[in-house]
Amino acid sequence: MPERLGASISCPELTVSPGERHVSLTVVDDLGGRSTSEFEFCVLGFSYEEYREETNEPPVAVITVSPDMPEAQWNGERAYHYGESLRFSGARSHDPNGMVIRYEWDLFGDGLVDCYGEAFSPTVLDLIPGCHTLVLTVQDDMGARSSIEQRVCISSLTPEEATVSEIADVVVPLLKKAGATIVGLALLAGLGYLLYWYYF
Repeated sequence: MPERLGASISCPELTVSPGERHVSLTVVDDLGGRSTSEFEFCVLGFSYEEYREETNEPPVAVITVSPDMPEAQWNGERAYHYGESLRFSGARSHDPNGMVIRYEWDLFGDGLVDCYGEAFSPTVLDLIPGCHTLVLTVQDDMGARSSIEQRVCISSLTPEEATVSEIADVVVPLLKKAGATIVGLALLAGLGYLLYWYYF
């Protein structure tokens, strides 16, 4: 069996200027047989990293809050109870042509980052009663960033206090109504007594 010549070759690294290029490879065996392969390619005028930066689409920030239905009220707005266990998540955030690699949370909309991470649970001291502007900023693997805001309101009542308040809202009017009825009956009884003695 004849020895294979030039079974592997190496070429020095070449610097190719931008534009369309044509490359051909010709191989020759030890008996003089030849074969040629050709292909064309295009060299861009910028690096792959620059190309990705140029065509990169920013990520999409998405906030989800659990539980998703506030049961309290604050100045006419739906609110969570003070001290209620909440969880904020940015897990639904996504990037059209890459991945989200960084999550920044601003609890008060003051431009300061209060915590990092895909999700977190605030403490009682983090969210005092009132309405807050929660801001999530996400960053993709190419450095593009985008933000989203969500208004979160916190009631001044804990869940236990709210339960007592709700019961009081129902009971007190009933007691007042019952009290008025008792007073009315007493007045009628007194009036009837006076009329009885007047006429009889």
